[in-house]
Amino acid sequence: LDTMARRRPAAGEPLFVAGVAVGFLLSWVVLRRRLRREEIRESWCAQAALVGQTPMVRLRSLEALCGDRVEIVGKAEHVNPSGTGKDRVALAMIEEARLPRGSTLVEGSSGSTVVALAPLARPAGHRLVAFLPDDVAKEKTEQLRVLGADVRVVRAASIASPGHYVNEARRYAATGEAAKKRRGDDDLKEEGDDLKEEEEGGFSPPDEESVFFPPPARRHFCNQFENLANCGVHERTTAEEVFAQCGGRVDAFVASAGTGGTLAGVSRYVRRRREKTKVYLADPTGSSLFARVTHGVCYAPQQRERSVRRHRYDTVVDGVGLDRVTKNFDQARLDDAL
Repeated sequence: LDTMARRRPAAGEPLFVAGVAVGFLLSWVVLRRRLRREEIRESWCAQAALVGQTPMVRLRSLEALCGDRVEIVGKAEHVNPSGTGKDRVALAMIEEARLPRGSTLVEGSSGSTVVALAPLARPAGHRLVAFLPDDVAKEKTEQLRVLGADVRVVRAASIASPGHYVNEARRYAATGEAAKKRRGDDDLKEEGDDLKEEEEGGFSPPDEESVFFPPPARRHFCNQFENLANCGVHERTTAEEVFAQCGGRVDAFVASAGTGGTLAGVSRYVRRRREKTKVYLADPTGSSLFARVTHGVCYAPQQRERSVRRHRYDTVVDGVGLDRVTKNFDQARLDDAL
């Protein structure tokens, strides 16, 4: 080192050292910019860019109940921008519909799906009409109105009834399309023309913001229960994320069923990628889907005439415990039910 210190620099050596330093600096800047670009999510709107890639969390309280040999993790879907587990489905239904701007999305929901649809509908240039049962949490209806949705609250009824919120949404969407074909685009009725008739059917009047929308060019029924975009997006994204975050080491996947889309999508992925993984339905007592999986019949004793109750599920979660097999649930390949 003493010899190097006393040595006189050769001609051009300081320039060489400076060039190496500048090269390292430029490489660091380029690498940092590339990393920052990869951190930035891009999509057709900011809300859509935030959907998915939710974290997994250890559920140590459940592990303590099951023993030290079990590792239990939960997929934190509530971290999605709307705070629900339906953001993936809402985004998939909008993107796969490929509707022209100015269309009206119509959906019947117990709350979560329309809460996820509302902030995506506006950036896509669409209006949202949401049909909800009157036993849904009041906070959901208030949130929807704040998000600019046209909220229609109907009496809770069986799916066999024309007054069920899904059937009401289907009828409303079909009425708009039928009117367009029969009377022409220029003669469509304004939303307010049907207000008196709708109020008699138990609907709440539209909020003031609805007057800023022109008469809808097209009504589209999203139909989360029967729309296979539901299970498809879970197969492409949710299941892929779960297995990647767990390093491919998943012994069992457990979920309840609303539309059945999550169970169907994950189970289809499992059957393609890892047959050893078991997939289970976990529904509240009285679920007819439990009987469907275990015995092949979609019926529960709690459905008997004269004994059936309006709220027969012992659960505080909206939307679980379905009494019918949807197209999405029919796609599921389950091992058992709890």
